[in-house]
Amino acid sequence: MLLLTVIVTYLSELVNEGMWADLSLPVSVVYVVTLIGLILGLVINAAIYKCIVFLAKGDASFQQLFSAVLFITPVTIIGTIISHLSVILFHVPKNITITSLNALIQTSGPWLGVFANIDLFVIWNLVLTGFLLIKVGHISPRISWIMIGVFYVISFILQYVGTAINISVSWG
Repeated sequence: MLLLTVIVTYLSELVNEGMWADLSLPVSVVYVVTLIGLILGLVINAAIYKCIVFLAKGDASFQQLFSAVLFITPVTIIGTIISHLSVILFHVPKNITITSLNALIQTSGPWLGVFANIDLFVIWNLVLTGFLLIKVGHISPRISWIMIGVFYVISFILQYVGTAINISVSWG
């Protein structure tokens, strides 16, 4: 997973053409900070799942959930690698995620972010998360899928609002 993260970080630099040029940090520091961010993200993700399992009266240790998070996280990273490679190799616009609905439905405004969230790899990650909560967390399938659905709807709302704010700030 660390290697995949280094690849994504390198491809991000290529896609965003010198995004680190304005930083006063050496590139090696950027990679180290990215890897630390990955590890913190994994720990936080496992802690959130631990809270969900606890609230749903399931039974799983933090270590079990952390291991499960390690298992499903590469799906998202691979999706990002595919998106970056499509920009680099096929000159797909940066705001289009090739594995999402926004590659098929050309729109602008806040809906661009929402359609980007309807992504093959995001949905695959959600399905794996649902099974993680069922198999590892020992919570009922009904509660697991309801929670996954609620989180997905919340992510749509946040994508819409976040994109709207970004547009209003950049245009305003």
